[in-house]
Amino acid sequence: MASTKKKVGIALAVSLPAVVTLGFLLLSTASIEAAQARIDRNPEPPSSRWLQLASADVCYRTWRPEVAAAGYRRFYERYPGDPRKPGALLRYAQSLEASGRSADAVDIYQKYILEYPELEGRSDAEQGINRIRLCRKE
Repeated sequence: MASTKKKVGIALAVSLPAVVTLGFLLLSTASIEAAQARIDRNPEPPSSRWLQLASADVCYRTWRPEVAAAGYRRFYERYPGDPRKPGALLRYAQSLEASGRSADAVDIYQKYILEYPELEGRSDAEQGINRIRLCRKE
């Protein structure tokens, strides 16, 4: 039992700094810019599609909505046949809203509703429009 705990402790002590360092590198603006440059050079492989959406998601989740909005817009425009396109359009609108670009966000929310009226995200888009309109009245 003590031997197992010791092995786990050693494994954590060795791997945890590497994981933390890697996380900071992946979250850095320079890393996001490098990823975007890679995508722009060769946008067609599935790995570029994945990287475009993943980097936008990272920016959205780390409070960089302006950068996220640009990434989601690129995904939406660049990959018209991708099944993740509706989700990227909705996140694009949400990122615009989080960036304080309310008028643009409403336009994209409305575009989502027009293009994907049957999807679950419709209610999120409608709530986004209502939230923006409510904030304008205050």
